[in-house]
Amino acid sequence: MSARKGWGGPKRLAETLPRIAGEALRRQGFAEAEIVLRWPAIVGAELASASLPERLRFRGEGAVLTIRVEPARATELQHLLPVLIDRLNGYFGYAAVKQIQLLQAPLPAPAVPAPVPPPLTPAALAAAEARLPTLRDTALRQALAQLAARLTGPAEC
Repeated sequence: MSARKGWGGPKRLAETLPRIAGEALRRQGFAEAEIVLRWPAIVGAELASASLPERLRFRGEGAVLTIRVEPARATELQHLLPVLIDRLNGYFGYAAVKQIQLLQAPLPAPAVPAPVPPPLTPAALAAAEARLPTLRDTALRQALAQLAARLTGPAEC
């Protein structure tokens, strides 16, 4: 049997996210997803917590970046606009952004992290492992047993 050609194995999320999100971001004017994905790295964690890039429009020689900012932090960000433009252009290595417009509006609620599942009981793990075929690779067997125990739940194990 021949192996699939061109697959190359699993890919990192950082490699595939720009391609996946690219079309949605292009509709907002972001030709590259970099500015959205790397916003905290570009402007710093403190400013990123109070702002988000909203739209990037190209006009003439440079782009106009619209940033959504919490109203309470808008004055602070207004004073930092020259610094932000320098950071953005320094990150991209050329004068990509010529002007920044601020849009005072609440930021979207942060995503709620997925709940951490409770630890597996030894009985559930043993029951799942008993249903598995004999494998030489003990690490693989343990991983499959943990997966089976999580999928079947404590009631069935």
